[in-house]
Amino acid sequence: LQSHHDLVCRLLLEKNELDSLDLVMNCEQRGSELKVGLEKLMTKYPFIGDVRGKGLLQAFELVSDRETMAPLPKAFNAHLILVDIAYENGLIIYSRRTRGGEEGDHFLVCPPLSVSSQQIGDILRLLETSLEQFADVLLSSLNINGASR
Repeated sequence: LQSHHDLVCRLLLEKNELDSLDLVMNCEQRGSELKVGLEKLMTKYPFIGDVRGKGLLQAFELVSDRETMAPLPKAFNAHLILVDIAYENGLIIYSRRTRGGEEGDHFLVCPPLSVSSQQIGDILRLLETSLEQFADVLLSSLNINGASR
């Protein structure tokens, strides 16, 4: 008869491997890097109205006017456009409509807990490329002054 000893040993080894990653500390450090990077992007792109989050669960909102936080026009579907651009560039971000699901364009950037500092840099570079392309679409489609770089 074979016992479950092998399975228990493997689970303990995997738990030790996870413990050695110190995921809580990594989440705090990489999350800080991610937030700082998103805030830098906010200074470059006036259509980013807000950056918020904790740890590796960060979000940003696209707006037509940062002062009033007025959303982009619903029909523009910024939440779909930016997700598609980012995906084409090799980055997966999550979008959601707010305000009852009717308007507002929020995006979640939430890498895995084991993400490295280099990978955070890669994510931010891909996001910047995507936002640059999004700005071009926004300018050509809506001619919104706030999209200027």
